Amino acid sequence: MDKYFSLQKLILSISLNSSSGIFSSTRELPFVLEIIKGLETTREDKYFSLLLFKDLYQFFNSEEKDILFVKIKNKYIKQRQNLDIHLSKTLLNFLLNYGVRKLSVGETDLIKEQFELYKVGLKDNLLIYNDRITDNTFSNVIICGAYLKEYEWTEKFINNYGFFLSDASRADIIAFNKANLNFKQQRFQKTLEILNNTHFKKLLYLVNA
Repeated sequence: MDKYFSLQKLILSISLNSSSGIFSSTRELPFVLEIIKGLETTREDKYFSLLLFKDLYQFFNSEEKDILFVKIKNKYIKQRQNLDIHLSKTLLNFLLNYGVRKLSVGETDLIKEQFELYKVGLKDNLLIYNDRITDNTFSNVIICGAYLKEYEWTEKFINNYGFFLSDASRADIIAFNKANLNFKQQRFQKTLEILNNTHFKKLLYLVNA
């Protein structure tokens, strides 16, 4: 089995399926089913990365996605050192994107697992690209932390990683998320102080505030 060819086929198929949405039907690529079948008797120590992405592919074809999500997350966290950094980023992003889509439709049953993945991504420096963290990633970490009442950790995250936001959006995003974090802790006076003292440049954050 050509490991590189098989892995790229799996990743492409996963990309197509993950972009279709949480509840959409999956799409097959030529040779993918043959790859899956060929991996059924493969030793994990020899093809760990292929088997992990095979699990992810089957996850998108499953009716029990949340159960498989937890299993794949646990396997990834436990054995991620066996992946090169590119594959680790790729798999982490697939998992996080699924969690974000769940949150976007108001489903929070995987938020604890998602928060754990964000912590792993930060620890392994997988969420920083060219000394930047995206606005959405930064805000999603805080949403998870605030929901789980990890207030102290989340406040430290804002202070430690706000520097990695782009210059254009840094002030707005930090102020909005600090206000949100204080609101979740029922510090209403502090929340109002932050909002009143911030001149939001982005309409989105102004409307949300």
